[in-house]
Amino acid sequence: MLQKLYGQHSQFLARCKGGGRLPNEASGVEEPVEFSIPPHAAEFREEVRAFFAEAYPAQLRGRRFERPHDRAFFKAVSRWQQEHLANRDAYEVTVFYQEAARWGIDLTNYAPTRMIAETLDQVGTERQKAEFVPHLRDGDYLIALGLTEPEAGSDLASARTRAVRDGDQWIINGQKIYTSNAQHATHVFLLTRTNLEVPKHKGLTVFLVPIDAPGVEVRPVHTLAYHHTNMTFYTDVPVPDWYRVGEADGGWDIMKVALSREQSGEGSTDLGELVRQATLWAEEADGPGGSRTIDDPAVRERIARAAIDLEVASLLAQRSAWATANGVPKDPGWGPGSKLFETEAYARAAAGFFSMVGPAAVIPFEEQGSVSGGWFNYCFRDSPVRLIGGGVSEVMREIIAERRLGLPRTRPK
Repeated sequence: MLQKLYGQHSQFLARCKGGGRLPNEASGVEEPVEFSIPPHAAEFREEVRAFFAEAYPAQLRGRRFERPHDRAFFKAVSRWQQEHLANRDAYEVTVFYQEAARWGIDLTNYAPTRMIAETLDQVGTERQKAEFVPHLRDGDYLIALGLTEPEAGSDLASARTRAVRDGDQWIINGQKIYTSNAQHATHVFLLTRTNLEVPKHKGLTVFLVPIDAPGVEVRPVHTLAYHHTNMTFYTDVPVPDWYRVGEADGGWDIMKVALSREQSGEGSTDLGELVRQATLWAEEADGPGGSRTIDDPAVRERIARAAIDLEVASLLAQRSAWATANGVPKDPGWGPGSKLFETEAYARAAAGFFSMVGPAAVIPFEEQGSVSGGWFNYCFRDSPVRLIGGGVSEVMREIIAERRLGLPRTRPK
């Protein structure tokens, strides 16, 4: 049965690699989908590899699981992206992130900065474009996202952090949770409540708040993973009006622009490295009776299932790249679906491989006796965080249900 299942998957993946057809609901015409990487993107891959080989310092590689922030490396990545990634097509952008993952470089902390630079390019004032965007693209500024609140969860429109107009500035009071990277950031992209008399989506305003402004406090929140996130507190924080992004009470429209980039469908886990490490471990570990662990059919099945999930995740991301590169309107469920599938597959594989390795997987990377450099321990602890970051799985399912499948809304408005 399993052999038949894998055979069917192999035939499907072979067809995808050579191309397929996708119905365009707008035109009613089937569009040819090409899932293979075109030659120009393959050439760009070599440029990316050469850059990371030179710019990624060994001391950061050794601290990979801590998600260290090195300002010099962040600036190098930012400037390289500005000089070499700008105006590249979606295939080449995908290649860049694939190679970063292959090198073990976590760009999660850097993604909000580029996301907000692109948002300001689209909706910012001329002053913001002149005074913020160049610093964001050069790596002089680092953005943290101040969106989620303790009592609102994933319902961002329920934000209670208040901003009150005071002449040519605003006074902000409130708190945010999961403000990841705030301990290193220069600014917080902050969602606030500015109008209590209108429906909740209509009374929001977004600001870029300097992290060193009077009244801003950052407190660490330790998680199951090796790295921590933060809570940020805002007490009578004065913010000039020109730091406001978009119109007053028009913050929800700004959020849609920004989050359309966060939910782009780019890979965001270590699933590929986890599958590689599991395969290497199984090939080298001793099994019963002098056999290798990988000789066990159950072990091979578990690795094969994770490898199939990895291939499907790659195809889902590649589909979005194809659509962008060819000017085909994206289905509203593609980005959320890609993120949902990859993070859920990562969590399944992390739990399965942790169980496969056994008690030795409990030993963390910094202690003697850790297995495969601590990868199984790290991914098991990291995977629950990935189910939340970039859009919690339950919200991704709701977006797919409502916008793609046309199912009725289940959340209160």
